[in-house]
Amino acid sequence: MTGINLSEELNRIISDRMISRREIVEVIENAEETGRKLLNRLNGHFLAHSTIGKVTFWVEYSRFGDGWAVHNAYSHRMRILEAPES
Repeated sequence: MTGINLSEELNRIISDRMISRREIVEVIENAEETGRKLLNRLNGHFLAHSTIGKVTFWVEYSRFGDGWAVHNAYSHRMRILEAPES
């Protein structure tokens, strides 16, 4: 399992948004395994998403020691349909 680091403020925010640490870890692990993530070259943060059930979770994160620093996380009740890779 990926080690994640969240600030106290972000812990409160994800709690208010009803996002679990496990969901955040799942998004990051999926992004790292598949390479499906965006890099913001201005700040070095990655942005990744995963759909779990009927909810799509988005996580902004960066490398932090042996784990990951989470900068933001949010979710939407939506599914993202992606074109098949050729």
